[in-house]
Amino acid sequence: MRISPRFLGSGVLAVGVAAGLAMTPMSTASAAPTVNAFQIPLVVNTGIWACSGIHTFCSYTPVAITGEVPGMVTFPARYPAEPGRPAVTGSYYLHWRNLATGAFGMSVVPNSEAVSVHTGVGPVAASVTAEGQAIAGAGVFIVP
Repeated sequence: MRISPRFLGSGVLAVGVAAGLAMTPMSTASAAPTVNAFQIPLVVNTGIWACSGIHTFCSYTPVAITGEVPGMVTFPARYPAEPGRPAVTGSYYLHWRNLATGAFGMSVVPNSEAVSVHTGVGPVAASVTAEGQAIAGAGVFIVP
């Protein structure tokens, strides 16, 4: 029985490629965090002399940060504390639902603190409500 040099060369090449792939460490996919702006901003009736002049309504677009940890969403502080300035008081309500699993929750979130929520993986709908709101902020985003 005679083996063709061409067949033998193909076999050696296949074994070499397989051995090289087996010895190469597998890389894991790591996505950079994604900032997801809510599609509907939170609109609050603040009275006279609010925001930047004579306004009675102020709007704020909430954001959700995904991709830092699988299944977790971070909602950053609306008014982060700065050195030399007192923290903004007050809070808002955060409601969320994972549309794939049905999991849901609600949190009271201080204006000057971020909060992380375990929503699970999949599409998540969230809304933000506050005292004096005219329109609740709402958004839908994918949690990896």
